[in-house]
Amino acid sequence: MTRFLLLALLVGCGDKPTDDTGPTDTDADTDTDADTDTDADADADTDTDTDTDTDADPFTLTSSAFVDGGSIPVQYTCDSTDPAEGLSPPLLFTGVPAGTVAFALTVRDFDAPGGDCHHWGLISFQGASSELPEGTSPNGPLPPGAWQTASYLGTEAYAGPCPPARDGAHHYTFTLYALDAVVADPGDGTSITDVLPDIEAVSIGSTTLVGLYDR
Repeated sequence: MTRFLLLALLVGCGDKPTDDTGPTDTDADTDTDADTDTDADADADTDTDTDTDTDADPFTLTSSAFVDGGSIPVQYTCDSTDPAEGLSPPLLFTGVPAGTVAFALTVRDFDAPGGDCHHWGLISFQGASSELPEGTSPNGPLPPGAWQTASYLGTEAYAGPCPPARDGAHHYTFTLYALDAVVADPGDGTSITDVLPDIEAVSIGSTTLVGLYDR
């Protein structure tokens, strides 16, 4: 069954593996009081808006290699000429939710012929750092507690974008989950699909970064 699933993924992913105004009064003083009340209400509204601006920063995933919606550089794809072909890109995350004890990262291509091509899963990684350096996979070292899922190539490592030639740009979705508990490694050959329910069960927030690649 595992061999059939891996074969299907290889075929589908790419070419390569109240008002208080007082008594009613009709003189001019009544109008003056009404205006004063209105100004006070406006001040109150302004104070409320100021308080809202002090909220914590949102949970965000970025990369120094490409912007959200931008092109992924070739060195992070299957077309890399680097000896360690297809390095994972550098990633930075900010605004981490309170209570986070670990993270999970998935990289998926929903434009693939099969509808979901798995390029990387880095699960239950921990530590004080809020970044993943370039080449975290396949070169390593992996962050504490981390384990990897099987990619469409069948390897437990990052597999760079590799859309079919002349297929147009594919969108590669990097999703980072903040977890309030670690997710155990079920063993060799685990796919993102296998472990995603466990990730979502302990997720307290998520953020995405999308990169494009066209061959």
